[in-house]
Amino acid sequence: MQFAVIDIETTGGNATNNKIIEIAVVVHDGQKVIKTWESLINPETYIPSGITELTGITQSMVADAPKFYEIAKELIEVTENTIFVAHNVRFDYSFIKSAFSDLGYTFTRKQLCTIQLSKKIFPSLPSFGLSAISQHLNIHNPDRHRAMGDAMTTAKLMELIFKEVNAIDVIDDLVNMGIKESKLPNNLSLQDIQSLPDTCGIYYFKDENGNIVYIGKSKNIQKRVASHFSDYTEKASKLQRLVYDIDFEETGSELASLILESYQIKKIMPEVNKAQRAKTYQYIIFSYLNNKGYICFDIKQKKDFKKNKKVEILSEYSKITIAKSRLNAYRQEFNLCDHLMEGDSLFGIPCFHYKIKQCAGACCSKEEVTSYNERAELAKLKLNKSLDGSFLIIDEGRTKGEKCIIAIQNGRFYGYDYIEEELFQDSLGQWEDFIKKYPENGEINQIISRYMTKNKVTTIQI
Repeated sequence: MQFAVIDIETTGGNATNNKIIEIAVVVHDGQKVIKTWESLINPETYIPSGITELTGITQSMVADAPKFYEIAKELIEVTENTIFVAHNVRFDYSFIKSAFSDLGYTFTRKQLCTIQLSKKIFPSLPSFGLSAISQHLNIHNPDRHRAMGDAMTTAKLMELIFKEVNAIDVIDDLVNMGIKESKLPNNLSLQDIQSLPDTCGIYYFKDENGNIVYIGKSKNIQKRVASHFSDYTEKASKLQRLVYDIDFEETGSELASLILESYQIKKIMPEVNKAQRAKTYQYIIFSYLNNKGYICFDIKQKKDFKKNKKVEILSEYSKITIAKSRLNAYRQEFNLCDHLMEGDSLFGIPCFHYKIKQCAGACCSKEEVTSYNERAELAKLKLNKSLDGSFLIIDEGRTKGEKCIIAIQNGRFYGYDYIEEELFQDSLGQWEDFIKKYPENGEINQIISRYMTKNKVTTIQI
């Protein structure tokens, strides 16, 4: 087993908009260095002064250096049949994969991250940056922030780790992410899973015809997707049979991922989600008008429910006890009638509370329809929403310098979108101009309410 320990220097932090200016590879067998390879790269773009100050690499140094396509073949050969190792492997791998993609070539290698290795082996360290961990472990790096200096330091760190643990065990756990390759769908490889981002968002599993069969969300897309192919559950087995391709959307904000997942599942109704959802939200509270015009409420299992224009679904529940408790709470709060709260089969018969003068008599047509329905409408509003007022939730964006803005208008979810942090304050008064409006969705109101109960959020009243 051989490892290609790699470090790169770049014009910036994002592979989409920046280029490689230097690359170094240390081929290693886990105990010693086998060979090294390095090159400056002409990025065919401007090197920011901050990058020059950090690395010492100037525009003139790369002017006559080879362009990436000129070293691409050699890079493929030197990393062939190796495990791609880096300190924060996603950064280095994403740049190299992107550079090859620009040439029309798909670069794939199994990956191992020495940050993750270090956290596993030295969990008590205060910091896991390469400089901090090198200093702690007495690894000398004479050429910091240059590709070969950092690659050699990473290789020495890997050596030390492999002296602490069995390398094979580490590879199975971290390189393969707990996945048995035999469990992967035929069209997917470990490299496909490892190329997914380790950020917050939602992911889509597609079948061979491109149909979305499952939508999920996670704080770490890569890790969650990997777990589907290491589980032994009935659901995991079904996904392993169905999945042909994977797509994703990064959200930055965890709350945005919960919102987007709910919206997309309702919109697309993927096969696996549909079956799972039927088990998760089995009960609904709905309202309707009886033949005398009174608003009635009832609870049914979804499988027994037949929707029509006269019926309004208000909320969904995992257990009937929760639904009953919610209805009873609003019966008391709005002084509603027992005989109109779980259907109207007993309508016309005075209820117990009417007999003890705690019900105005809607159950036996003694209370005016308009009077009763005014209170029932308030209960409907509460059942259909879980929020109060109008406000914006300010959350993390997908990139540095970006914010996710989630809008609540009159107690209901309005929509969400992203805006550059520097434009945020000036745009508050026109928030409706930049926030995408979403269809009415009572479940999302509940999601936001639960999230705000459990997590500290930043809000601005509007």
